[in-house]
Amino acid sequence: MKRQPFDDKGHSKTRPQDAIPAWRAAAILVCAATLGVLSGCLKMEGGASEVNWVVRDETESAKRCDEVGISKIRIQVLQETDGGMTDLCAEGKIGLCTFDCKDGYGATPFRIPTGWYYFGLSALSSDGTPLPPGVVSVPAPVFRRVIDGQMLDLGVWQVVVTTRNQTKSNHGERP
Repeated sequence: MKRQPFDDKGHSKTRPQDAIPAWRAAAILVCAATLGVLSGCLKMEGGASEVNWVVRDETESAKRCDEVGISKIRIQVLQETDGGMTDLCAEGKIGLCTFDCKDGYGATPFRIPTGWYYFGLSALSSDGTPLPPGVVSVPAPVFRRVIDGQMLDLGVWQVVVTTRNQTKSNHGERP
């Protein structure tokens, strides 16, 4: 005879260890819902780029962004055209390209069309204007290929700030 889940009075005959605890059932539902939502959220219309940076002075000492006047770092995605170079970030064609300097990291959205581009950085002051080359030095742009759906890792870049205001150090005069 097959075992019935309820007795004559309608009470459950199932042992507690046979039942799934409510917290486990809730966790399973939350995980399933999250995976379902995440699998459809990311729309990729091209590739993306990411870069890390460190800020140093000309003696290679690490500096905080706020102590050297750098507010933001902007990734440059430079495309060669008949008229020279076009910065897709500056033209707003990619989206988010400007990041807080203190974060030390930035990544563009997946909106860079497949192809070859020059990638660079520019340091921005608090009003959003680029700091001039006499104040900040960054590496020359690098030529890289962007592929749909892939993140292009540009590595770690060093932003060097000139500290002309310091005239003395523990070792005497500085230029």
